[in-house]
Amino acid sequence: MTFISCAQRQGTLKLLQNFVKEFKMKRCLISKIRSDYDGELENLCEENDFKHEFSTSKTPQQNIVGERKNSVLQEMGRTMLNEYSLLNILG
Repeated sequence: MTFISCAQRQGTLKLLQNFVKEFKMKRCLISKIRSDYDGELENLCEENDFKHEFSTSKTPQQNIVGERKNSVLQEMGRTMLNEYSLLNILG
């Protein structure tokens, strides 16, 4: 699962904390989280025994990877909506 945080870090952190709680209740395993350095996220990883990997922030290469992942997810969503003929209803 990919979270791309823009300007609202606090909102992203709270959203991630909620997902961690949900995953624990469903007994799903989270092994690592990748982010640019964020001290609060480091605390979350330590509390839950996640491996915290760091990416290079604000470089063209990382931006391209994030944009590519986002476009792939959007295309997958459109494909699923089209498969069940929901694209015209919701569209």
